[in-house]
Amino acid sequence: MNQISIYHKMNNSRLYAIGLVQILCLFIFSPLSLGQGYGVKTIVIDPGHGGKDPGATGHKGTKEKDLVLDVALLTGSYIEKNLPDVKVLYTRRDDTFPTLKERCDFANNAKADLFISIHANAVSSTRAYGTETFVLGSNKSENNLRVAQKENSVITLEDNYEEKYEGFDPNSEESYIIFNFMQKGFQEQSIRLATLIQNQYTQRVGREDREVQQGALWVLAATSMPAVLTELGFISNPAEEKFLTSKKGKEYMASAIFRAVREYKNDIDSKQSTAYSSNETEMMNISIENTQKSTSTDKSTPTQQSEVPVYKLQILSSPQIIDSKHTSLQGLETLSFYKDGANYKYTIGSSENLKDIITLKKEYKQRFKGCFPVAFYKGKRIPLSEARKLSPNN
Repeated sequence: MNQISIYHKMNNSRLYAIGLVQILCLFIFSPLSLGQGYGVKTIVIDPGHGGKDPGATGHKGTKEKDLVLDVALLTGSYIEKNLPDVKVLYTRRDDTFPTLKERCDFANNAKADLFISIHANAVSSTRAYGTETFVLGSNKSENNLRVAQKENSVITLEDNYEEKYEGFDPNSEESYIIFNFMQKGFQEQSIRLATLIQNQYTQRVGREDREVQQGALWVLAATSMPAVLTELGFISNPAEEKFLTSKKGKEYMASAIFRAVREYKNDIDSKQSTAYSSNETEMMNISIENTQKSTSTDKSTPTQQSEVPVYKLQILSSPQIIDSKHTSLQGLETLSFYKDGANYKYTIGSSENLKDIITLKKEYKQRFKGCFPVAFYKGKRIPLSEARKLSPNN
């Protein structure tokens, strides 16, 4: 291949990668995802493969799709029994074939707080063994690339997959360039859950630890919440296949995932409780680090008892408090929120003059489509029509 051909090939790959990154960002940082990250109220469990996709095949003919469905349903039953305040949803409960996109859309539409995809491994050698759990990242080893290609390859079973996945080819190493540009908004939480799962596998069930890995896995990239993909073991290994297909083996592995979820939930709940107790007054006006200084019009927050109405620009609404370090909130000045019913509503700017907020809206309307001015008087939100009557500047 000559140098010109190589250049065009690399350039096309970059253009493709950038375009697909923009598409994936619509999934990852969509408004649906912004309320997640605090509290564990809904968990989506994803038994890999299914239907016309059997997944890996074991030494003695075990089908991955059947094994992981059994473990997934057991895991969910343990969570429902021991964590009754948590809703458990499944991407499939029988031998059906939801596409990767459908699995991700299901979790995103459910506004899940966790996504756990359960799989089993297999290679040509019968000697490979052990458990590993993946979070989103670039393929840093041949093994990680192999796993990513295997798990992503199911898209080729879908009709018109080239169009649905914007030309992504799971078998082409060039396609994985896109994942080098991506940063998951919930990486820290995902790693925490993955670590807890691996600890349970190794310390409580006695499985071999292949550690937490990073991989370019589509279901982890397109889900808008902390997400992991866990490999229960190698069904290509006779000993592991025997253990994993036994009643005890399935119960032990499901119990390990449940215990990890419980510990993760306890961690998140304790942090959330601390945040609420310490931030009832402080977090009603969130200061974002490394931003520009507030403008001169920034005179009030909704909690202050101003004698004239104060106007702000409402940009987001969320059922939960959003982490102030979330990508969607970075670079904002004078960010604050107020609670309205069950939702937390986020605003930027603060002025006694409505014209200032209308100007601010023009600046941010592309970033936050549907943003609009709101008014507060003596600490309470009031209609704009009423605020205009009370305001000397409008």
